[in-house]
Amino acid sequence: MNAATLLTLVACAVEVVMGTLALAFARAPGWRHFRTFAWVAFSAAAYGLGDAVFASTAPPDELVVMAARSNLAMGCLHCATWIAYIRHQYSDPLTRLDRCLMAVLGAIGFIGLIPGWTHGAPVVLQTIPWASVTYHIPTATPAGSVLMLAVPLSLVFSAYSYVRKAQQRAPGARVHVLGFLVLFAAMLNEVLVADGWIENLYLVDLGFLAAVLSVCVEMTYRVTGDARRLQELSDNLARQVEERTRELMQTRDNLARAERLAALGRLSASIGHEINNPLSYVIGNLNYICEELNDEQSERQDALILSAVEDALGGAERIRRIVAELRAFGSSSERDARRPVDVNQLLEEALKVARGETRHRVRIERRYEPVPKVLADPTRLTQVCVNLIVNAAQSIPEDRAGGDSALVTLRTRTLPDERLALEISDTGVGIREEARERLFEPFFTTKAKGTGLGMAIAKRIVMAHHGQIAADSPAGARIAIALPKGTT
Repeated sequence: MNAATLLTLVACAVEVVMGTLALAFARAPGWRHFRTFAWVAFSAAAYGLGDAVFASTAPPDELVVMAARSNLAMGCLHCATWIAYIRHQYSDPLTRLDRCLMAVLGAIGFIGLIPGWTHGAPVVLQTIPWASVTYHIPTATPAGSVLMLAVPLSLVFSAYSYVRKAQQRAPGARVHVLGFLVLFAAMLNEVLVADGWIENLYLVDLGFLAAVLSVCVEMTYRVTGDARRLQELSDNLARQVEERTRELMQTRDNLARAERLAALGRLSASIGHEINNPLSYVIGNLNYICEELNDEQSERQDALILSAVEDALGGAERIRRIVAELRAFGSSSERDARRPVDVNQLLEEALKVARGETRHRVRIERRYEPVPKVLADPTRLTQVCVNLIVNAAQSIPEDRAGGDSALVTLRTRTLPDERLALEISDTGVGIREEARERLFEPFFTTKAKGTGLGMAIAKRIVMAHHGQIAADSPAGARIAIALPKGTT
């Protein structure tokens, strides 16, 4: 087997493999155009088998003529399928010119199969000394010479289509242009060798292979691109599933918490109602006893009894406050008497109420700015401020209480979105990270004798005023409240 036959058979094998792969890929959605390309590859392989006959050793003249007629038909099929493939590749419809070219190529291929019309005897030998190759070439009729020249010229239209697509930056078009340039160079070599201008091997099979391999490059790009997009989609899907799962878990936790809070609210309201009635009798009777024991004309005055009764009265008052907080937490009513409120003035009122806790314990620093009024219930908002001020004062450790470092800062300012900001900060022990997450949960407290309702009620009141409340611990603790402004 000489070098020419070996090159031709290798090109045929590669083209058959490419056609088979194209048929397999054509089953994938969006890749159906590769079914047309399979015919491009198979027709190029069939053409190469005919060329292998020409380069073989001492083939029969009848076989050489038959191979020439077959090559003309396969060349026509190859050129026609290229036209169809280009249109299918870019989802363009076949034009009238395309259909005419394909019809002409079909007619030429049919004529080529008719014995004696395009090729016949005698068979001419052409030797390439440097390659030790002898080609067996049948004699072409005048009609055969014209038709054999017309068939490769039809590839100019396919090459021109790829050039236009390359100018439009269509994917893969530049690679196809390069493949066709190699094919035309091989055809030029074919003409020069046939006319005796140069002594070289016929390389048109390699030209067909180059054009076919340009589609292989396109297939590689598509496979890698689709694989990359599939990986991106998979990553995005996994990320979305993770986010949706996290949101679902959070929603489930929020629903469970809301159900618990609703149940606690109903329970606290019920307990508060049941305790409040008998408690009123206890407080009334204890007050009466205290008045009687404090009467200077009473003969039953006894210091020990008076002390015990006062302790009982203090405990009863504490129960009454707890009941009030339970009823406030369990109340579902959001109705209040709202009016424009000056928050700076409201903070001063809250300081007066909390004076018993702050007077000997902390210094108060005021950082008030001129701020717009807010539409609020002053009683309920004062309750929030008093609770926060008392908490800030009680966060100062006993060994620092009354010292210069015991400081509670009250600040008001206007936010960029025109909401009012109210901040109460202290220099106390601060808020631990685990406690900060549960700070506004009902019945959660860090105090030894706390009820755990103060911050929950504060948050409920702030949210009822369409505001927000948050806590952080930069140095000590800071509670920040944001309220929308309102003058009506």
